Amino acid sequence: MAISLNGALIAVAADFTGKYSPYQSVQIRPNPSGGVFVAATDAGRIAFLGFDPAGKGDEEVVLLPTAELIKNTRPLKSAARWIEIEGNTARCSKILKTTSQVTEIPITRSQSPPADLVGAMKAVSETWGKDVAVVNAGNFNANFLLRAFKAIEQLGGSITMSHLAGGPLRVESTEGGAIVLVMPESARKVPPLPHYLEAFAHS
Repeated sequence: MAISLNGALIAVAADFTGKYSPYQSVQIRPNPSGGVFVAATDAGRIAFLGFDPAGKGDEEVVLLPTAELIKNTRPLKSAARWIEIEGNTARCSKILKTTSQVTEIPITRSQSPPADLVGAMKAVSETWGKDVAVVNAGNFNANFLLRAFKAIEQLGGSITMSHLAGGPLRVESTEGGAIVLVMPESARKVPPLPHYLEAFAHS
């Protein structure tokens, strides 16, 4: 029983975990049709979903992101990250152009099942899969937005954003493989333009 994937997804997902069970963990699970999912959420207010099409595995791993694990999987501009998890050990590889470095570290598996992100993502998928207009507004926590932008920036690519009425803001990489859902603090209608913008435009 083992699973292997782009380790950087784990470090990024760790930024979206919460303080209490079942939100403390990062969920890593193989996709039946190939690849590996990495998911985490902070009590349902913000959620991260990453996907590595090159990942492989035959078990689901729900782990607690320790400082040592994050250190050995944090995205790097000059190297790729790869992780192989078997039992309670992770082999973390830093892959450079001509060489690679491997570090073995212990992992801590969560004793609690993960948060039900599958159900939440199913609802989002069903809604976004329809032909709907995406012209809405909402109040969003600025810190959550910064975390979302940081996650996509670390994994590379530009950012695409879209928002459904009363639903989450979808922040994703244009290169694919990572999406962050930021839940609104409150829904609102698209506000009118501020008076100073119109005043400046006609000055």
